[in-house]
Amino acid sequence: MRGLITKWLIFASLEVWSNVQLYYRETIRLEAEKNMKSYISYLNYIIRGMAVYLCLNEKEQQNYSTYELAKHLGEEKKIVERQKDIMAARMRFLSHNVKFFSDPAGEIPETMQFWVKGNRALEGYGEPVNAKKALRYYTKAAELGSAEAHRSIGLLYEEGLGVKEDKKIAIKEYEKGAEKDDAAAIYEVGRIREEEERNSLKENQSYDMAKQYYIKAASKNYGKAFAKLGLLEDDHKSLESTHFSKDSIENYKKGVELGDSLAYNMMGEYYLSRERMHEKAFDCFKEARKRGCARGAKNLGVCYYEGWGTIKDKDKAKECFNEAASSGCKSAIIRLAELSASEGRHEDAAMWYRQYIVDDKRSSNAAEAYIRLAEYYEAGRGVEKSCEIAFQYYEAAGLLNDPRGYKKCGDLMYTKERLENPDVARALEYYRKAGSLNKPGSAEALMVLAQISERGCAEVEQNIDEAIRLYHLAYKLGNPYAGVNECRVLQKEAEKDQMRRNILLKQCDEVMEEILEKYNDNEKVKDYILKNRVIINHPH
Repeated sequence: MRGLITKWLIFASLEVWSNVQLYYRETIRLEAEKNMKSYISYLNYIIRGMAVYLCLNEKEQQNYSTYELAKHLGEEKKIVERQKDIMAARMRFLSHNVKFFSDPAGEIPETMQFWVKGNRALEGYGEPVNAKKALRYYTKAAELGSAEAHRSIGLLYEEGLGVKEDKKIAIKEYEKGAEKDDAAAIYEVGRIREEEERNSLKENQSYDMAKQYYIKAASKNYGKAFAKLGLLEDDHKSLESTHFSKDSIENYKKGVELGDSLAYNMMGEYYLSRERMHEKAFDCFKEARKRGCARGAKNLGVCYYEGWGTIKDKDKAKECFNEAASSGCKSAIIRLAELSASEGRHEDAAMWYRQYIVDDKRSSNAAEAYIRLAEYYEAGRGVEKSCEIAFQYYEAAGLLNDPRGYKKCGDLMYTKERLENPDVARALEYYRKAGSLNKPGSAEALMVLAQISERGCAEVEQNIDEAIRLYHLAYKLGNPYAGVNECRVLQKEAEKDQMRRNILLKQCDEVMEEILEKYNDNEKVKDYILKNRVIINHPH
């Protein structure tokens, strides 16, 4: 269930209101004095107000950080959500429901009363969870003009809670909330528009419509909108991304000022991948996790696993990965699988990879999961050996444009020992598919095709020029051994063809000089050169 609990702040009793409002007014006074730009102080005062209501004196309060106090109130007094990430919930609620706290009459508006009742029905406070009852309260609040209620109805339809899942109705409800100028509803419309375009798999996606909504939500100081604008600017997908534009960094910083968890995470990724400031990155990820960011929890786990900015701790890494995975972070599932594999728990690793492809069948990480599962089935490691099932998973990876998948399909088709019905012609088709993707992973398939062209077989006539071309393509995609083979064939042909001798040897020397410069410290490449008897610096 996508971040459901962290979306809404639920009060146990409307009596809390008087104490909350007292502290809210103090916040307004401070804002006027200091011209604060963020809602963090709103959050602190609301939590402190609830603490006073619960008769926690100042000394008791001082024993807790704001986050710990929020967690304490939630777990011990059952006042707010039953969730560790309470701070993130309050942050999101407060950032777009300020009017709720600023009612000068000191009374909760009727629309809000229905909305809060709906939240309580949905969360099961003091009564069984009843999504249908929640919908009735939300509908009443919406009829009275509550933008928040429209957003809640949209969530019910998007998640299929108490109603049949219906994305079209969900987006309509979010749009109604957006028309009433609700920042969170505006953001939700942008999020859905982004998902629609991302799922369309179009090339050169611009996300213009999503950006318009994010910009509007950001203009209302909705922190997550700033983080999303930064993400769309740079299209970051992993810790390995190192491109951070000036605009995206500014957006992340604004999001951090507003206390957004995703913005904290993205600043952590910036410090880690661009600046190599591991301690700062660790602190950002830690804060992101506290505020409910699953991606931040996953990245914090990476820091614990690698010892970046902290002491290595596999147990804490595993805890973070599990938390992130349970909150919907798919890349955390891949991390759990890799961690299981590194500890020799291959059955668990296979289970995690299977779980990943159930949740996500289209991303680059899904292709990785398909390949790892295929390797397990091919080797019979952690699962019952089956080259037929391995072939299906490899092909699924190829369909996601991962050349390694198609190349392995070719290998299985080409080798009699692996499949009951090998088919060389189909194997060649798969190798060509892998090569045509023109990615680093294509180099291995191009190398095989070059070797077949050099030797010739029943399905392919010998073609030395084609072999040279394919070896060169494989080399340019990062395979130095293909470059050595290219030079070997060039030398051999130069001996046979005196008319083209100088041209062929010049091409050979150019490639070999480049290989020696690039792979000067690679002993395996040097040994391969000697093994293939490639001469360096021919007299032309």
